[in-house]
Amino acid sequence: MAATTPASPKRQRRMQPAGRPSHSSSHSDSDDAHDDRHMPASSAKVCAAGRAVRTPFRTRSPVGWLTHTHSHSHSHSQDNGGLGSIEKIELVNFMCHSYLQVSLGSKINFIVGHNGSGKSAILTALTVCLGGKASFTNRGNNIRALLKEGEQVGSVTIHIRNCGPDAYKPKIYGSTIIVERKIVREGTATYKIKNAKGGTVSTRHEDLISICDHMQIVVDNPMAILTQDTARTLLANSSAQEKYNFFLKGTQLEKLTADYVAIDEFIENSTKILSFKKTALPDMEQDVARLEKKWKDMEVAMQMEKDRNRIFLEHIWAKIQEFEQKIETEEELLERQQLKLEANAPRIAEAERDVEACSTQVAQLTEQLHDVRAEMVPVTAEREKLHREIQESKQLNAQLSNDITSLDRDLRKYNSAAERLDARIAEEKRKLQVDHVAVREQKRATIVELQENKNQLNHDRDSWLVKRDELEASQSETREMRERAVEQLTSSQNRMHQMQDQLRRMESNKSDRLAMFGDRMPEIVRQINEQDRRGAWRGARPVGPIGMYVNLERPEFTDVIEHLVAATMSAMIVETHEDLKLLQSIAQRCGFPNMDILKVDGRSAINISSGLPDPSYTTVLSCLKIENPVVLKALVITHSIEKLVLVNTRDEGDELARHGYPRNVNGVYTKDCYAVGTRNGGFSASRLHKAYNAPRMTKNVDNLIAEMRQKTDALARTIELHQQELQRLDQGERQVASERNRIRMAITDIDRKMEMIDRQIYDIEDSLREDDPTNINALEQERAEEADRIRIASAQIHGLTEQRQVQRSLHHEIVARVQQIETTLGDIQNRHYQISNELETASARFMQLTHNLGHFRDKQAEYQAHVTQQTEKVAMMRAKAVEQEARCREQVGPRVPVQSSVAELEHSLKLIEAKLAEKEKQFGSREKLFNELSAKQGSLAQAQLETKHSEAFLRHLRRSLAQRNRAYDDFKTYISIRAKRLFSELIRKRGYRGVLTLDHDRKELMLKVPADNGGNDTDPRALSGGEKSFATVCLLLALWESMASPFRALDEFDVFMDAVNRRLAMKLMISNARDAEVQSQYILITPQNMSHVEGIGGPDVRVCRLSDPERNQQRLSFG
Repeated sequence: MAATTPASPKRQRRMQPAGRPSHSSSHSDSDDAHDDRHMPASSAKVCAAGRAVRTPFRTRSPVGWLTHTHSHSHSHSQDNGGLGSIEKIELVNFMCHSYLQVSLGSKINFIVGHNGSGKSAILTALTVCLGGKASFTNRGNNIRALLKEGEQVGSVTIHIRNCGPDAYKPKIYGSTIIVERKIVREGTATYKIKNAKGGTVSTRHEDLISICDHMQIVVDNPMAILTQDTARTLLANSSAQEKYNFFLKGTQLEKLTADYVAIDEFIENSTKILSFKKTALPDMEQDVARLEKKWKDMEVAMQMEKDRNRIFLEHIWAKIQEFEQKIETEEELLERQQLKLEANAPRIAEAERDVEACSTQVAQLTEQLHDVRAEMVPVTAEREKLHREIQESKQLNAQLSNDITSLDRDLRKYNSAAERLDARIAEEKRKLQVDHVAVREQKRATIVELQENKNQLNHDRDSWLVKRDELEASQSETREMRERAVEQLTSSQNRMHQMQDQLRRMESNKSDRLAMFGDRMPEIVRQINEQDRRGAWRGARPVGPIGMYVNLERPEFTDVIEHLVAATMSAMIVETHEDLKLLQSIAQRCGFPNMDILKVDGRSAINISSGLPDPSYTTVLSCLKIENPVVLKALVITHSIEKLVLVNTRDEGDELARHGYPRNVNGVYTKDCYAVGTRNGGFSASRLHKAYNAPRMTKNVDNLIAEMRQKTDALARTIELHQQELQRLDQGERQVASERNRIRMAITDIDRKMEMIDRQIYDIEDSLREDDPTNINALEQERAEEADRIRIASAQIHGLTEQRQVQRSLHHEIVARVQQIETTLGDIQNRHYQISNELETASARFMQLTHNLGHFRDKQAEYQAHVTQQTEKVAMMRAKAVEQEARCREQVGPRVPVQSSVAELEHSLKLIEAKLAEKEKQFGSREKLFNELSAKQGSLAQAQLETKHSEAFLRHLRRSLAQRNRAYDDFKTYISIRAKRLFSELIRKRGYRGVLTLDHDRKELMLKVPADNGGNDTDPRALSGGEKSFATVCLLLALWESMASPFRALDEFDVFMDAVNRRLAMKLMISNARDAEVQSQYILITPQNMSHVEGIGGPDVRVCRLSDPERNQQRLSFG
């Protein structure tokens, strides 16, 4: 009769939880084995491996297997329908195969092929795909060694039948379970377990083990899959002990032996531990008796403890009463906070009215300021127009003066010609001897006298003209001086207004340095801090104003540095675009919409070492102390302060920049605010506009105020000197105007007298021309022409002089209009300054009122929050008081009168507890003693109970082990008898007489096969190759009947057989497989031709022939 072998105990432990009997355990096993719940806890704690070792007791006993096999083996083979047999094997890039698919029958399968065709790769694939190690196949050290050479990915897929009543989870997997193992060159091989439809059900190796355990597939069993190397070694080179070990491994008896040895060791260790525990029981009994006696002595302090409980109860209610008094105190505080909340509401209303009124005032002043600026525009345009007219008038006066000078030269030339003609005429007339000589001489004498008078008058006129020119030049110079004085006075007055405004700002902002950067700056910084507390900034908190982080180390360069970096002293620095938008909205709300905001990434520092000029140069950077790296980065990026060089004098700057700016220098500036030189070289100097803002890079405001006051006093003295000088020039101009009128009148009188003399001379000369000869008449006619020229030139000079006088009068009128416009513009500017100051004051007041309103609203919110918080606190305290009172009533009973305070009750408790402590020193704590007595009693009872249960458990365990050992010995005997009988029967079919001997005590398996039909029994090593192979087949067939496996595989079993042994072996294997009671699948690999084998054509025999694969490698590399 066939006997089945159990699955591996390790796999049974994975399949069945410890401490619960297997569903396949025999009845005798169930009756004899002792359940875990009867084992005391102490025994389980004694041996940490107890649960693991007890697991084999829940497996099927050998007797159970034998009984089960005899009663159910036949029906089992018929009903399961080949459960666990292989339907199909598919190889991809595995060993020598690129792709191979082999379909197998449910009974006998022959795989035929020439050497090197890859037959053994099929069994190797079967082993590794079902969870076996690659080293078991002797084909490689690891799974990657089985991958086809040159390929990176391969796979092995096996289709397993899952039919019959014992099918594994048929609802999930169906009639076929597909196992696929993927192999990669770089990485870890993975499993996929699929159902009959190809859907993936699991990828866990544990599920594959469960399937193999259920179907009794053991791939590392050398009897289930026997390679040709193992068979040769088994018969030819193995000893009797090695054959016996092979028999134990194949029938799984080796694992049962190890399990029973572990159980025996556990029984021995547990017996020792139990004996040790039993020695401690008397001591435990003595401890319990001692504690019971001590407990009786503790009853004396019971009354004292009752008093303590009474006081403790009163103490609890006293605490509740004290807590209720605290609630009353908190309610009074709530009432006071509500009064504050109500009192703050009128303040908010009044502040809102003030803010609204101030807002209206700011709007009105803004409108007035806009009107004044609009009024200033046409006046300024008119002033510029008049200045242009003054320049044109000056140019016209100069042109007229040049024309008068030219005509005066022509007049003197004409007078010289007339004098020469007069001399010639006189000479001609002396030559004439006529009777009218005396008359003519008298007339000539009169003409000479008149001419002398005219010459004297002309000389006087020239003198007056010279005086007039000098006076006009002086008047023009005086007027230019007055214009310059007016400009200087206006400039000084404007500067005085600016300095007074700065002084007022500095004094008002003395306590707040932020105000130096703008009246709106304190409010902006306050709102920035508020947003920072709310966590509104995406990046770091904005840095600024920049001037707060900059200190001046060289005061002599204050003016030029203030000019160069003034644009960014009031700027703020942010990191992100979102922060820039938020800061712009804050500046807009605070009335500073044009505030400069720089976006600088402060997470990385700036490196300027490569861009610094010569260290001997004084730069703006070297004159400043900047501790904030973000501010330094912003100034370097915005102004390149490390490349701006400062010098003391322009000569020093010209020398430095004569050939162009040195390396890494962008500009050269003097301390008196001049930009010197150019990048291309040469001499150049341009004045920088000096700002009159208060210096913002110093922290000593008192010194700045004192210095500003000194400058204001000095400027006031300068303005007074300008006013005195202007008065002096006005008085001198009035004097010049009076003298100019007197000269004009004198010149007019001389011109009238000269005109009368000219008429007299003309009349006398006309009377003389009537008596003169012709040649004298020609000279006199020429003399008359010269006189006409003289008269015309004098008239032109007189006309140009009058025109110049008119032009100068117009020039004076324009200058007077300019003065009037300057006065009007000054008044407008004063009004503008006054309105600006009023607007600034109103704006500051508006900001203060807004701040006050915000303060009141914040206070209102704070008071409201306090009221809400206090209300919630009072409510919570009341709820807590109610809860505490209810809990106390529930736990300690109704409320008791409180006669003393909490402190007095605590004092009383301390006294009673001190007395109890003395008792405890004498007898120990009652609770501790009670707990100790209870623990000792419980431990004693538990120890006694555990000892009793442990003894019973070990008795049951010994009986069970003895029964199992007897069943194990019977099982080995039955297997040995069956194997011997089958081996003798099988070897007799060849005509041999063979003997199989199993010595379990010496652990030896010996084969005796005669060398010929009539010879004595010999060792198999003395047989031929074919006889050895045939003996191997007979041994395997005998042992196969002693193991349960859904398939059996044998690789090249007939390689050393001759034709006769091979034919008999084939026939024997086929008939044995068909007659076997246990229906298993046979996979037989042979390189020989199967055509001559008897019975090969049956329906239950399938032959798979492999062709030689195309491959490049000649051998496999196994590492």
